[in-house]
Amino acid sequence: MEIYSQIVLATIFLLVFTPQEGSSIKCWDCRSDLDPKCKDPFDNSTLSILDCRQAGQKEHLQGVEATMCRKIRQKVHGEWRYFRSCAWMGEPGIGGDERFCLMRTGSYNIFMEYCTFTAISCYQCSSQTDPKGVDKCGAYLKFNKTENIAIECNSDESHMPGSFCMKVVQQGPRGFIWDGRWRQVIRRCASVADTGVTGVCNWGVYENGVYWEECYCAEDKCNRSNNLKLSIKSLISTLSLVFVLKFLQ
Repeated sequence: MEIYSQIVLATIFLLVFTPQEGSSIKCWDCRSDLDPKCKDPFDNSTLSILDCRQAGQKEHLQGVEATMCRKIRQKVHGEWRYFRSCAWMGEPGIGGDERFCLMRTGSYNIFMEYCTFTAISCYQCSSQTDPKGVDKCGAYLKFNKTENIAIECNSDESHMPGSFCMKVVQQGPRGFIWDGRWRQVIRRCASVADTGVTGVCNWGVYENGVYWEECYCAEDKCNRSNNLKLSIKSLISTLSLVFVLKFLQ
């Protein structure tokens, strides 16, 4: 029994006194004048992500750690420049809303957009890559959170870096209500919302008749939902379509 007691005490000692590696935010670190892939649309295929602890501390900010990522977009004499790095000061977005960036215009045709955001985790999957007969991404069945792991949008695992999540649904032609036809779902991180807002869904129909729906949200793992709320624009469009169909009957 004494041996077991010593082992337990030694284990507790190691757990308590061994230095633990804390978590920190990871951000892309690049500038477009050195690497054109740093521009928008952003291409991270050959860029490395930086653990902000490795960036060190600023001389004028001793003891302050980076807690956000930042993206700076400058237009100087008609030329756009992009910078991505860790951020030590400020707050995410404007007033805590990461959808908005700080913009400044100066003399001599100079414009600057300053965006700060924190890391967000999103589910990343596609029904196109699911094995035959398997529906892990939730194209036909309810999305199973236990079979999918949310990834950090600013990590190397993310196919697309971003500050919010998105879910894309595409469905075969002939009809707007799912009735067993071909359907696919994509869930991933996103950096640009076509609608300019998050927390809503928008839909449309491609020229080939395929119905599409895109949903954006800005909370951890929020793209796990099977149905996000439609935007007012989508609701009005749907009601208008129903009215037209009834009128034509």
